[in-house]
Amino acid sequence: MRPQLLLLLSTTACSMDWRLARQTTGDAGVRSAAVLCDSIPSLASAPAIDGKLEPGLALDSWLDAGASGVPAGISASFSLAWRPDGLYFFAAVTDPTRDPAAPGALAYCGDGVELVVDDDGVIDHPPGYDVPGTMQLIVAAPSDDVTPARRGQRFVFPGTSSDSTDLGAWTSTRFIAVPTASGYAVEALVVAGDLDLGSWALAPGGKIGWDVSLNIGGPEDAGIDACTTRSQQVHFRVAASGACTAPYCNASALCAPTLAAP
Repeated sequence: MRPQLLLLLSTTACSMDWRLARQTTGDAGVRSAAVLCDSIPSLASAPAIDGKLEPGLALDSWLDAGASGVPAGISASFSLAWRPDGLYFFAAVTDPTRDPAAPGALAYCGDGVELVVDDDGVIDHPPGYDVPGTMQLIVAAPSDDVTPARRGQRFVFPGTSSDSTDLGAWTSTRFIAVPTASGYAVEALVVAGDLDLGSWALAPGGKIGWDVSLNIGGPEDAGIDACTTRSQQVHFRVAASGACTAPYCNASALCAPTLAAP
């Protein structure tokens, strides 16, 4: 997905060696999304994927407005929960311009959210993904102020080459990006087929792996990669070592929280 030379890391070096890429300080009474690296709550009923946060869930703050290195006016919060058949994800992004990738461009070349999910929180051959079982899911922001969008792509990083493998469009009907008054929201339910698995059963006490990145649209310095309409990318969590530490090219960046009892 993004050409680069990678040095393969040993399992010992990176299977449990993580650090937060960016952790919000948060206002008093606002919980940091970092808690979701420890435990993920359950969701009582199947979600309606309509761009609205499911009842009973709360948004946890990730990027505060005015955070160092992030363009003015950008902020993000998100929520995670598990169901017996998959992982629920919701992100609320404040973005005063909303610049998704142009039609025909890769979905990450503009405003949008990237979610990496692993089915059991165990990475067998870091920095590569478990294939099947780990997937990078990219959702582009909506292109106007009124129209919901279902524009997504799937990537895997096998760790045997210097680049991710583009699996094409994410064709699930269980995700959506909707415009909001302040930016956009992304909602998804990730199930077995999205990870190229035949089945995926989740239960209390189990684990999953996850990470999230925010793509910010805008002009980019020439020569960084194939994108010309993305100014930067911010990762929730990165690996502590490696030639590439981002979650799209190093599965050791993922959190591995426990699934909390209902």
